[in-house]
Amino acid sequence: MKKIIIIIFLSTSTNLFAQDVDMVDFVNRYRIANGKDVLNTSKELTKIAIAQTKVNVNQDSLTHSHLINEIATMGHSLPTTAVSKDNFTKFLINTFKIKYVEPKTEFEVVKYTKLYAMYLFDKSPVHKKILLGDYNTIGLDIVIKDIKHKTNVIIIGGKIFEYNKMINHYEVKFYSVITLK
Repeated sequence: MKKIIIIIFLSTSTNLFAQDVDMVDFVNRYRIANGKDVLNTSKELTKIAIAQTKVNVNQDSLTHSHLINEIATMGHSLPTTAVSKDNFTKFLINTFKIKYVEPKTEFEVVKYTKLYAMYLFDKSPVHKKILLGDYNTIGLDIVIKDIKHKTNVIIIGGKIFEYNKMINHYEVKFYSVITLK
């Protein structure tokens, strides 16, 4: 019984203090692309980000802790129209030298969801200003859940219709909080 308790404790503490290495890398690559220095990770800031992300997930809302410089976003899908996909692709190419390719695996969906959160931060002047501020450390958390593949087909009364304005896409619920100091 003692071994089980120890294993559960270690698993929980790893989740509480671990940084999402990919997301930190995306933030730092974004900052470099915009002429800023990279950020070091902070356990203190990560704890704040994780706590606030939990609040947002539990309330299915977007709120801020107001404890520190913080930005947050949430979303429900990857790009759903040709225009939004084109804009996202331009952002990826200009910032990360990556071209958006329709994800085929859950791993790819998760990667693009993280990049899409960065895109949403970039599109908000307030969030962009904070993300590119003169900070040294970062803490962040991102929760991605409910991944569902959607097509541009609608079924009404047993008949199949193709909806031309919507492309095949993924519905993905995500919440992200980044704290900076």
